[in-house]
Amino acid sequence: MSGWFDSLDPELRELVRGFEAECQEHVQALSEAILGLVDASAEARPELVARAFRATHSVKGGAAALQMDAVSGLAHAMETLLAGVRKSGRPVEPEERELLLAGGDALLAALRGTIAGTDLPPTAELVAALGGDRRARRREPTVEPLAEDDRLLRVELAKLDELASRTSDLLVARSQARERSSQAAQLAELAEALHARLSREKGSAAAQAAALGREAERLQTALSRDALRMGLLSEQLLEAIQGIRLTPLSSLFGVVRRAAHDAARRVEKEIEIELSGEHVELDKQVLDALKDPLVHLVRNAVDHGLEPTEARAASRKPPKGKVSLRGSQVGDRVVVEVADDGRGVDFEALKRAAVRSGARTQGDMEALPPDRALELMTLPGLSTREEVGELSGRGVGLDVVRRNVETGLHGSLAVRSQPGQGTTFTLVVPISIATVTGLVLELEGRRVAVLASAVERVVRLADADCREVEERPVLAQADGSFVEIVDLAAQLGLSSARRRDVAAVLSGGERRVAFAVDGVIGERQLVFRPLWPPLHRVGAVIGGAVLEGDEPLVVLGSLELLSARRSPGVAIPVAKDEAEEGPELDVLVVDDSITTRTLETNILRKHGCRVRSAVDGEEALREIRRELPAVLVSDVEMPRMDGLSLCRAIRSDPALAALPIILVTSLSSPEERAAGLDAGADAYVEKGSFDQERFLATLKRLARGR
Repeated sequence: MSGWFDSLDPELRELVRGFEAECQEHVQALSEAILGLVDASAEARPELVARAFRATHSVKGGAAALQMDAVSGLAHAMETLLAGVRKSGRPVEPEERELLLAGGDALLAALRGTIAGTDLPPTAELVAALGGDRRARRREPTVEPLAEDDRLLRVELAKLDELASRTSDLLVARSQARERSSQAAQLAELAEALHARLSREKGSAAAQAAALGREAERLQTALSRDALRMGLLSEQLLEAIQGIRLTPLSSLFGVVRRAAHDAARRVEKEIEIELSGEHVELDKQVLDALKDPLVHLVRNAVDHGLEPTEARAASRKPPKGKVSLRGSQVGDRVVVEVADDGRGVDFEALKRAAVRSGARTQGDMEALPPDRALELMTLPGLSTREEVGELSGRGVGLDVVRRNVETGLHGSLAVRSQPGQGTTFTLVVPISIATVTGLVLELEGRRVAVLASAVERVVRLADADCREVEERPVLAQADGSFVEIVDLAAQLGLSSARRRDVAAVLSGGERRVAFAVDGVIGERQLVFRPLWPPLHRVGAVIGGAVLEGDEPLVVLGSLELLSARRSPGVAIPVAKDEAEEGPELDVLVVDDSITTRTLETNILRKHGCRVRSAVDGEEALREIRRELPAVLVSDVEMPRMDGLSLCRAIRSDPALAALPIILVTSLSSPEERAAGLDAGADAYVEKGSFDQERFLATLKRLARGR
C-alpha cells in the first residue's frame, strides 16, 4: 500500500476501499452502455448515453471528494464528451467509443495506482483526445488488480439476503419439528395407557399395544433429537450469515465527518467532531438505513444546535462547537447518540412555531411539558426558523428521521436537552431486522405479536392502580403520570370493548399507551416477514411470522398502534380483584448512562419489577441505606464511586452484606470478570452478549436465595 493510503484515518481508508468497488461497478456500467451503442436503435441510444454519463459523473464526484485528481480529471474529460453528445443528440463516433472504453480502463488503473502508490498511467494524451485533439498519441493503460487476499470473495448483498431468508425458514421448520415431537410424545402416552388396559388380558392385542408404545417412544426420541439438531444447525448457520452481513459503524464515520465539515463551512462555524463506537457492528441493511438519519442529525446539530462563535464566546464556551457521534451495543440492540454542546432546544420557540403552523392550538401548548419536545420537533413542516437557509428552515427532516427509525427499522428516537449545554438525540435500533424478539399476546381466541423492544412492561389490570380521567380509564404511574388504557381488540376492530385481564404498555418517544389483551404468551424469537408489494399494510399490521404448529402470526407495529386515532368507545372498564399476588420485586439499577439505565429499567418493569435508579455508586449507597432493595444491578465504570467500590462498601457493611449484586458492564476480559467477583458481585453480565432471559432468571434466583 502507498504511504498516502496508510496515512489516512481508518474511516477514510474504508471510504477509499468502498470507492474502489463502486468505481469498478461504474466502469462496468460504462463499458456495457458504450458497447451497447454499436447495435442500438436510434430510440435506445439516448438512454445508453445517459447511462454512460451517469457512471462517469459518479466516478468524478467520488474521486473529487477523495482528492484523487488524476481520476477526477480523466472522468471529467469523459463526462464532457458525453455531455456534448447528450446535448446535440448526435451518435457516438466509433473512435469516441474506443476513447471512452480506454478511459474506463485508465480510470481503474489510475485509482489503483493511487491506492497502491505505484506509477499512474499516462492520462494526459487520453484527456486531450477526449477533448477533441485526435492527433494526441495514446498509450493503452495496463489495468492490474490490486494484490488481495485469495480468501476474499465479493458477494452481492441480495444473494446473502436470499440465503438468510432460506436459513430463517429452518428456524420455522425447527419449531414445527418440536411440535411433531410433542405429538409423538402424546401418541406414546396413549399407547402406554392402551397397553395398561389390555395387559390384564391374554392375547395378541396386549402385545401389539406394547409394541406400539415402544415404537411411539422411539419415534418421539428420534424426532426430539432431530429437532434439537436442526435447531442448533439452523441457528449456527443463520448466525454465520448474519455475521457476514455485519458491518462496523465506523464505515459511516467518513460520511458523517464530511457532512459535519460541509455544514460548518456553509454556516461559517468552527466545529470539533468526535466519533466513537467504531467496533460496534450492525447488519448492512440496518447500517444503510441509518446513514441518512445520522447525516441529518449531524447537520442539524451544526446548524441548529451550535451557537455562532461570538455567542459561544459570550457564554464562555470554546470557540469550536463540539458534535459527537457515539455508538454502543446493549444486547441485541445498538444505541447511537448524536450530541452537541450548543444552545439546547428552545422549547418555547417550538411551541410558538407549532401554533403558528396550525399543527397545535395555544391551549394544547399551555400544558405541554418540556419532555415532549420531540413530539413538536418531528411535526411535519415545522421549523423555528423565520427564514429559509441553505441547510434549514424548510420544515423537512426530523419527521422523516423519526419515521425511518421507528417504521423502517422498528427502533426508537428520543431527545434530551439542557438549555445552554446542548442536545442529544438517541437512536436505538436492532442489530438485524431479519429476526426479531416479539411479545406474543392472546386476543379474542387468536395470537398476535408486537415487537418486544416497544414493550415497556406488562401489568395485571386487576392489581394495577386504574382510575378514570376525563371519562377514560388510565393506569397510574409511580411518577404521578397516567397512561391511557385501550382495548386492543376494539382498536383493531375484532370485537367491542370489554374487560381484559392484562395490558402491555407500549412506548415510542413521548407516546405511551396500555393496550389491554386477554393474556400474554411470552417472548419469542420470530423470523419476521415484512409486507412487500402487492401486499400493503392494513392498519397496524406490519408483517407476519410463524409459530409452532404452523400457526401464522400477525405482527403489529408499535408506532402504528400508538399513532392510531382512538375513539371513546375503545376505552375499557377496569376494576380491582380482591385476590392479591405476592409483592413485586424491588430492584435498584445503577448506571451513569441514561440510555443503558432506561433500557434495563424498561426490561425489569416489563416483567413486573419495581425499579429505582441511581447514576453512580455514591447515590446508590444512599438509596440502599434509605431502603434496601431485593437486588442491586450495577454498572462498573461510573464517576465518583464505581461499581467495584460500591460492591466492597456493601459487603463491608453487616446491615447490607446479604444484598444480591449483579454487575452489568461492557468490561469482558477474564481479569475484569474476576475483579468483579472478587469485589463481592454475585453475577457478572456482559452488555455485548446480553441475554434477557438469562439475566431475568439470574435476578429472580438471587432474589429467592436472599
